[in-house]
Amino acid sequence: MRLLRLDLLRYGHLTDVSLDFPAGAALHVVLGPNEAGKSTALEAIGDALFGFPHQTGRDFLHAGKDLRIGFTLAGRDGTPGRFQRRKGRQNTLLDDEDRPLPEEALRRFLGGADRDLFERSFGLDGERLRRGGQELLKTGGESGESLLAGLGVMHLHKALAKLDEEAKALVGDGRGRRQFSIAMEAFRQARDAAAEASVRPAEWQEATDRLAAIAAEIARVQRELAALAQESSRLQRIRRVTSRLAELDHAREQFAQVAGAPRLPAEARALLDRAAESRRAAAQDAEREAEAVRRLSEELATLPRDAAVLALQDRIDTLAERRAVVLRAEQELPTLRARLAGYRAAAAEAARGLGAEGPAEALRDRLPPESLRRRAQRLVTDRARLAAQRDAAAQALAAAGRARDAAAEALRAAPEPPSPAPLRQAIAAAQREGRIDRELEGAERHLAAATQDAAVALAALPLWSGDAAALAACPVPLAAEAEEQARRLAEAERAAGQARDALVQIAGEIARLGEEMADLAAGETVPTRAAVEAARRERDRAWRLLRRALEGGAAPAPEERAGLPDTPLPEGFEALRDAADRLADRRAEEAQRVADYLLRADRLERARLRHADAAAALAAAEAGVATALAGWRGLWAPTGIEPRAPEAMKEWRAARAEALRLAAEARAAREVREDLAARREAAREPLAALLPGGPAGPALAPLLGAADLACRAAEDAVAAHRTLLDRLTAEEARLPELCDRAEAAARALAEADAGWDAAAAALGLRPGAAPEAVEAALLAWGRVAEAAEAWREDERRIAELEAVIGGFAAETAEVLALLPEGVGEGAPAVLVLGLARRLAEARSTGEAAEALVRRIEQHREAAAAAGQRREAAEAGIAALRAAAGVADDAALEAAIALAARRDRLAAEVEALERLLAEQSDGLSEAALRQEAEAVEVDAATARLAEIEGQRTALAERLSALGGERNAAEGALRAMERGRDAAAHAQAAEQALAEARGAAERYGRLHLARRLLQAGIERFRAERQTPLLRDAGAHFSLLTGGRYARLAAEEDDRGRVLLKAVRADGSDCAVEALSEGTRDQLYLALRVAAVESHAEAAEPLPFVADDLLVQFDDTRAAAALALLAGLGRVAQPILFTHHEHIAELASGQPGVHVQVLPGAAFPAAQGAAEARPAA
Repeated sequence: MRLLRLDLLRYGHLTDVSLDFPAGAALHVVLGPNEAGKSTALEAIGDALFGFPHQTGRDFLHAGKDLRIGFTLAGRDGTPGRFQRRKGRQNTLLDDEDRPLPEEALRRFLGGADRDLFERSFGLDGERLRRGGQELLKTGGESGESLLAGLGVMHLHKALAKLDEEAKALVGDGRGRRQFSIAMEAFRQARDAAAEASVRPAEWQEATDRLAAIAAEIARVQRELAALAQESSRLQRIRRVTSRLAELDHAREQFAQVAGAPRLPAEARALLDRAAESRRAAAQDAEREAEAVRRLSEELATLPRDAAVLALQDRIDTLAERRAVVLRAEQELPTLRARLAGYRAAAAEAARGLGAEGPAEALRDRLPPESLRRRAQRLVTDRARLAAQRDAAAQALAAAGRARDAAAEALRAAPEPPSPAPLRQAIAAAQREGRIDRELEGAERHLAAATQDAAVALAALPLWSGDAAALAACPVPLAAEAEEQARRLAEAERAAGQARDALVQIAGEIARLGEEMADLAAGETVPTRAAVEAARRERDRAWRLLRRALEGGAAPAPEERAGLPDTPLPEGFEALRDAADRLADRRAEEAQRVADYLLRADRLERARLRHADAAAALAAAEAGVATALAGWRGLWAPTGIEPRAPEAMKEWRAARAEALRLAAEARAAREVREDLAARREAAREPLAALLPGGPAGPALAPLLGAADLACRAAEDAVAAHRTLLDRLTAEEARLPELCDRAEAAARALAEADAGWDAAAAALGLRPGAAPEAVEAALLAWGRVAEAAEAWREDERRIAELEAVIGGFAAETAEVLALLPEGVGEGAPAVLVLGLARRLAEARSTGEAAEALVRRIEQHREAAAAAGQRREAAEAGIAALRAAAGVADDAALEAAIALAARRDRLAAEVEALERLLAEQSDGLSEAALRQEAEAVEVDAATARLAEIEGQRTALAERLSALGGERNAAEGALRAMERGRDAAAHAQAAEQALAEARGAAERYGRLHLARRLLQAGIERFRAERQTPLLRDAGAHFSLLTGGRYARLAAEEDDRGRVLLKAVRADGSDCAVEALSEGTRDQLYLALRVAAVESHAEAAEPLPFVADDLLVQFDDTRAAAALALLAGLGRVAQPILFTHHEHIAELASGQPGVHVQVLPGAAFPAAQGAAEARPAA
């Protein structure tokens, strides 16, 4: 499908704008500046073909319901179609007469494509191109995503990876536990826990009673400890406060002695010291300031005054300021007068050159206006230039005639050579094959190496003696089946090992418990309940025999006395009675020992039961190993191979895969070698036909070199003949223009001579004066003109300076006349300098007097301030005496000391009372005194020592009881664990169900992965090889032949990686390419994908937006050629705002350039301008 016309009737900011896309163009380039509508037109194509989205950003000028696009299409078979698209919910596709059309009318042009496929595979811009290159770098050139991106299968590898990840989550990959193994482990743990779960009621009751007794004993000990702690706290409080009460009594007694002291401020001592010091310092300051006032007043009376000069100080200052101006004027006058004389001399010389007479000032005043002088100068310059042009035109005309005759003679001597175009076309076709000779040699070497590697790998494969075909057909078990069977065998062996370890562990536990019970017995009977009951039964049996004998019954038979002491029956009875009583007494005394013995006896019994179970489990596990081993051998039985261990067979499978891969590489290398040989022969045939007598042999390079030399020679001959013809044509074309130039130069010179006499008269010359005379006159008048303005300015300046000097002298004389005493004779500037110095001295004396007056006033103010400070100090001391009730300073100091001692003792009493309150535990002082009087300190100390001993003993007892409680609770918890037998069984069933579900899910995932992998391999075999070949050819075109083709190799992880093959046959990984070259690679892949799609379905337009913004001119030209080549099977449309891209495109054949409004592009280059819609 091709787009022939796009009418933007009402869309975005455009109204009634049409773009034409001629059917015969190989590439359409739409040029438009930013904001001109380039992006609008690009988006309009998608909206026209697939409909407006529900929300669009193109309704800012026209309302959404008014948006409309017209477009004309042509199918692959040439069938036309004219449509309109409006925005709406239904019936949005219309014909030319606004009648609704079904979407099927347009869908046959689209070949079943939707908008997603159009934007993903048939749309590309500069940013997506750069991202594609970066993705190639990120994946190391993995072609599975890049090559297949435009074919709708880009997610196959992602789906495959997702299946692998889910399978790993089920059964693991050797690096961690997964769902299946976790479920089986949970099943085994729950089964073992259920087997061990059992509880005996008597033991449960005994353990519960023992724990309650221990808890009651702990509570009693804790109550005793609390009572001792309370008594200890009371005694320690008595010891603390006894000394504090004594200190408080002493402090209160001392305070009572000074309680009548006067109430003075706390800082009374500091106030008195500061006031006395202030009074002394104020007296010294007053005396010092009075002396300063006297001394400065005497100094002021001795200063001299100059009143006459100070009265004229303004006029003297003005004269002093003007003095510098007068001095500069006196220096400047001689220079100005000398320059004036120079001006007159220059004017006199110019007058002689002009032949004029009179004073210099008169000549200056007769100076011609500057406009007349400039006109005369232009006439002189123009006449010389026109004369030179006339002579040069005549010479050029003569030279052109000679050149035309020589070119005609050379062309007659050189006949026209034949065209080298057929040979050049054949050479170009052969060069597109690249260095095929070297590739063929490399392919043969690769084939030999691949064949050798395949043979070596097959021979080195253990357990196999057949060929590669039989190896490939060998029914090897699936990897998942082998791994599952290997896992079962490993599980069985691990279970057998665990069963052996468990049996050994239980046997060790039985031996350890027996040793612990023997240690607890220590060679005597442990007084357990059973032992006491047995001793009592023996005692009662002896008593029954004794009582029968005492009652006159039959004597005991030997079998009745079996187990009884050999002593007489009364002594034996007494011994048994005493033994039974001793056991009963020891059972109460040795309760912990008895409990430990009974606990170990119970554990021993249960361990013996577990030992029997473990022996049975070991036998079952060994049988499982035998079964798993038989299953492993049966799995490999169809192959006819006696399998080794699973790890060894895993390595065998890898070696088999490597051998099959090498065999496949050998077959592929043979196909490549045969394809290269056929291509080389196809390239040689046209060259050999056009170059008879060329180099023999199958190699293409020598024949191509000879053909290139012959073609270059033929092309040089054609170019030389074309150069001769072009030279003759150019020389003949120049002659008429040169004749016109010579005639025009002569006419211009005649016109310039018409105003010559008037210009000479304006300069004071006779008519017909020679150009040399006119130039001399212009030079003389120019010298006069240069001096005239400065001459007049200097005359004016001299008059001004003389006036300044005279006025200064008159003013100086007036000032001197007003002074009572004379100042001598001299120049006015010198006299003014003396007056200025005298004025400065008078001013300095006045300033000194003013400064002395200010200082005297400051000292007087300081003396008054010192008197005020002395009075304030006296007032402060008087206030302190009044507060203390004393008459002099000595009595005041004694009163201040007494008041300070009274305040210190009051603070001490307060501090002791506060400390006593802190140590009283909340009791009042009276209660503390009463408590202290009731107890002797020494008795309290002795009682505290006794309490500490009791508390230590009780703490040790409490610690021992805590250990007993922990042991009892541990035994009870061990019995409680036995209550969950049913829960353990249910957990085992749940875990087994989860393991079964994981195994079934893994089987389905494995089958899906094998099917998907087979589909990918089939796609690679059918589609990827030609796609890779086409992309390689495009990449070679884009890189200017620097890279000849592309290759794809599969790494050890199953990824298909791209490699660029240089012209010399060497490989270059994608990550080693430059950024710009990776962009070219991605463009080649996308174009190849579009071409592949076009072979199988209706092609859509390939729309590119500023695709070449990162390309230089060389790369851009190659890319334009590639897009033009794409035009054979699809319609490429390139939108750009770069004028140089449009210029490059316009120079290529078959490219149609269309310019949007606002773009500056010369129409002469073949560009068409977007026009209003019809």
